[in-house]
Amino acid sequence: MAEIMKIVKEVLIGVLIGLLYYLIYVITLPYFITSLMKIPVPSERVLAYYIWFFIALGVGESILKTHPISIPLRMLSKLLGALFLYTIVNGGELSGTYTTNGYTISISINISTIIYTVIAASLIYGFIDAFSAFNNISRSA
Repeated sequence: MAEIMKIVKEVLIGVLIGLLYYLIYVITLPYFITSLMKIPVPSERVLAYYIWFFIALGVGESILKTHPISIPLRMLSKLLGALFLYTIVNGGELSGTYTTNGYTISISINISTIIYTVIAASLIYGFIDAFSAFNNISRSA
């Protein structure tokens, strides 16, 4: 019974980790970036499909945290998060049209530097996290 409870606990932790990655990479960062510039992002219904990638990786990472295979899963979750962010904001090329007082205004903004900085920070954190996990797994072996 204790073993089942441990597995359920790890699965729940993995789901929470996946939801956290989803919240950061797919909801919060794109919303923050585009709300400052008043340019729309894809609909939430499309973004809702991404949640399953993050939950699956989070559960796998949590269940296998003492196994070396968890290290690539950790990196993959951060890499997918960065890829989704890049895709959602169209590589940093945001554009939109607005109609005001009978005039149509077309706006195009390049925020690729900001996006690349967020992606680089995410990957650096991923490498630090993977190195830390590798050290923890090596010590326990």
